[in-house]
Amino acid sequence: MELTDIPNDTDPQAIELQSFLEKNGVVKTLAHFSGLDENDKEVESIESIYHQR
Repeated sequence: MELTDIPNDTDPQAIELQSFLEKNGVVKTLAHFSGLDENDKEVESIESIYHQR
């Protein structure tokens, strides 16, 4: 299941996250919501885990 596959979510924060993810992709979403730089090793590590799912 992808984050964008969560049906009928009415939580405004979840909707914002899902919309941002669909529009900007994993790296930009992680950086935006975590406050980390897009090139940060932590963002790279989380992105790798995300794509393994």
